[in-house]
Amino acid sequence: MKKKVCVLSIDGGGIRQVIPSIVLKYIEEQLQNENPKARLSDYFDFFIGSDMGGVLTSLLLIPDENGRSKYEAKDASEFFTQNGESIFDVSIWKRLKSMGGMTDEKYSSRKLEKLLDEKIGDIRLGDVVKPLMITAYDLRNREARLYSYTDAQDPIRNFYLKDLCRASAAIPSYFEPARIESETGTPFSLVSGSLFANNPTMLAYAETRKMNFASILEDEDLPVFPMAKDLFVLSLGAGEVKKPYYFDTVKDWGEMSWLKPIMDMVTSSNSETVDYQMRQLFATVSPSNDYIRLNPKLKKVSAEIDDASAENIRNLVAFSEEFIEENRTELDLVVEKLIAYKRVI
Repeated sequence: MKKKVCVLSIDGGGIRQVIPSIVLKYIEEQLQNENPKARLSDYFDFFIGSDMGGVLTSLLLIPDENGRSKYEAKDASEFFTQNGESIFDVSIWKRLKSMGGMTDEKYSSRKLEKLLDEKIGDIRLGDVVKPLMITAYDLRNREARLYSYTDAQDPIRNFYLKDLCRASAAIPSYFEPARIESETGTPFSLVSGSLFANNPTMLAYAETRKMNFASILEDEDLPVFPMAKDLFVLSLGAGEVKKPYYFDTVKDWGEMSWLKPIMDMVTSSNSETVDYQMRQLFATVSPSNDYIRLNPKLKKVSAEIDDASAENIRNLVAFSEEFIEENRTELDLVVEKLIAYKRVI
């Protein structure tokens, strides 16, 4: 079977990143039944993530001393399940000072930065084991920023990966903006790219279309400038929740009342629109199920992206395992396709 470029895209979602991380853990475990040393990076050729999804994809691509992925999917999952409570911890003083996030960022970024330094170290974007894109928004220049592995071959666009993860996770009002510098010292002030691409899958499609994978990955069997027919795309959401808003409730709302609902609607509608666009693209090729979107409807868990209480993390883990059990057929299809479209390394 002809090789395809396999793409992994992960939505933003704060601590709900537990959900896609556990789904990926299951996928990797099934791949390891075929090859005990398998890593997701052996099968996927391009990775992209928004907000904490950028952290998750980055962890999957940290090189070890042999140039292979240092961390298994289970290690990346444990980053959120074991550290989530610490990342989203707030002191009484911080809570009072910020008025719950109204007058200052809700959480200190120090714990997150320390964890990223421990897990990622001084690896730069241009050093990851497979092409990666991380989204962020440039506050000073008012531009969407797409930090890609291919662009990072130029020092002016090469950054410490831990800094890009910090920027990716800088969800406004939750963490303060990130101040980072490129390899040449050019500074940028960034917040999370989930503002414009909570579901970054269409960005992945646009980026891969201009990439010569045969050359970049040194594999002549891979497509050059692939089209939809040359791609397999797995798009993972961090859980879907749709809180209804009723006319009688909202008709007299002002700016403060609309702020949080508007952000909720913007992120969910962005994800839905991108999913629609991708489905239309892949409806024109065969097999049409080479685009798979998994975004479970949340139940029995908190939908808040910063509810990292021990109880909610346990609930997120249980919910993820239940989702895997209910969708095992589709997940096993993902595994089958990855094996079919790749030679095992």
